[in-house]
Amino acid sequence: MKSVRGEFVRKLGCLRLELQHLEESLRTNNLSGIEDQSRSIQDLLLDLVKQQRKLTRAEQLSLRPRFASLREDALHSLEVARRILDDSLEAMLVLVKSVQETSGYGRDAQGTSIMVDRKA
Repeated sequence: MKSVRGEFVRKLGCLRLELQHLEESLRTNNLSGIEDQSRSIQDLLLDLVKQQRKLTRAEQLSLRPRFASLREDALHSLEVARRILDDSLEAMLVLVKSVQETSGYGRDAQGTSIMVDRKA
């Protein structure tokens, strides 16, 4: 059972590191970093919930405060990341629509092609 506890604690540490990386991506407004880190954090949270069930009752009780604290931080960070990604997508759609209207996209038979770089 000690190996299950050790693996759980190791994944808690991984979650803490992933949260730090996500916060850095949020600070720098790195959209692809935000997406990647959010996905990693969600996967880690699912793994931790599954692995928590394998712990003994006493181990669950002793590790619950650490897990609850990190889970709360993770959920808050994921919510912030989701809002930023939603706002970014909305802004991109407004930009594309504006470019289409200004360039007369679709009015003539030849049409034009528009490409938007999300990192720009």
